[in-house]
Order: sequence, then C-alpha cells, then structure tokens
Amino acid sequence: MPEVEKFHPFIKKRYPISWKIGERMMKSSILLLLVFILAGCESADPRPKIFPANVFTLNDHVCVLVPAAEGEFLLSVEINGTGSEERLRKVFIHNKPIYLSSQRCVPLFGYQFESGRAYGVSVQAVTQENQQNNTAGRIYTVSFSLWKDQSNKLQVAIQ
Repeated sequence: MPEVEKFHPFIKKRYPISWKIGERMMKSSILLLLVFILAGCESADPRPKIFPANVFTLNDHVCVLVPAAEGEFLLSVEINGTGSEERLRKVFIHNKPIYLSSQRCVPLFGYQFESGRAYGVSVQAVTQENQQNNTAGRIYTVSFSLWKDQSNKLQVAIQ
C-alpha cells in the first residue's frame, strides 16, 4: 500500500506513515499484551503446591503414601468421610516433627475407616526452609472409596 500523509493533531504538521508498518506494530503489540496477561508469575503464588498421594490397604488398614521430599515433615492431616459426621483434622506444632517418607504410611491417628464409604485425605507438609522463609509447603491429597471383597478383605479404589 502506498504511503499516505496523515495529520497528527499535536505536532500540527503532516508526516508519512506506512499503513503496513502500523498494522504490524498493532498486531504485535496486542500479541505481546496478551502474552503478559496470560502468563502468570508462578513464583509469586503464595499457595502451597498440590500433589497426588497414593492409598492402599494393608492387613485391612488404610495406608496413605506421599511422595515426600527430603526433610519434609507433617504440618497437618485432614480426613473427611462422605455420609459420616466423623472428621479428623490435626495440626502440629513442631517441637518434635513427624518426618514423612515415601516408604512409610502417613500417620492417620486411629481414624476408623468403614467399608462402603468414600473418603478424602489431605496431608500438608513443610520443610525447615519453608518455615524459615515463611513460604508454603506442599499438600498431598487423595480421594478413594472402600469396600470388602468376597473374602471379606478391605479393598480401595482411588477416585
């Protein structure tokens, strides 16, 4: 497209503007603006990261395993059952921290799970570094239901 003269109201004189360059600049400005709007700054997010936990039964007891990082210890455990008023929530003060391991079941403090019900378990873990820097730890969560098989053994299905 040929160059055209356009009047600029503030400069009060005529100057040539290429419409093609103007269109290209406008498109790239919009694209750049969209990238900045849609790209979030993940490091500034104060919420704890959420990771999946695993659950299985061992000798008719529920065992929740978390992929704990080195040095993570228990901050809180929450167990919610559907159709049940029974709920457990424990928060810990760390005079003697309970360290988590990916090889050991998370302590569930004697919660009585029942066959035929669904449950949600959330485990919040932190490290010494998290506490010193006042940053969020990690949350491990799993939802599952329990039933008894033909041999009356407790079974679990992750939802």
